[in-house]
Amino acid sequence: VRVFESDLLMADVSEIRDVDFFFYDGPVSYLSQAIPYYQGCFADVCLMVFDDANWDGVVYSAKEGIKRVGRNILYSKLMLNNIESDDDWWNGLYITVTVK
Repeated sequence: VRVFESDLLMADVSEIRDVDFFFYDGPVSYLSQAIPYYQGCFADVCLMVFDDANWDGVVYSAKEGIKRVGRNILYSKLMLNNIESDDDWWNGLYITVTVK
């Protein structure tokens, strides 16, 4: 595991390769930019998980970002909940397996 202390869209991605698990838990407004920013880092097959799928725009932005970089979704699962709960996934998840 490598940790980068920087703004999401300012990390040096030049040496990041073959990421096969991408977990996004950040502002919806950055989501459509994050996937293209990191597109060269993803492995051919990449599990992408997006937090807060209950919130407006998260699933749409994730799909648009994936489409924009030319990846295909092989599998997706939308896990939503009705209430915020410490005993449940928080604000939903959108889970995808994507391929280059």
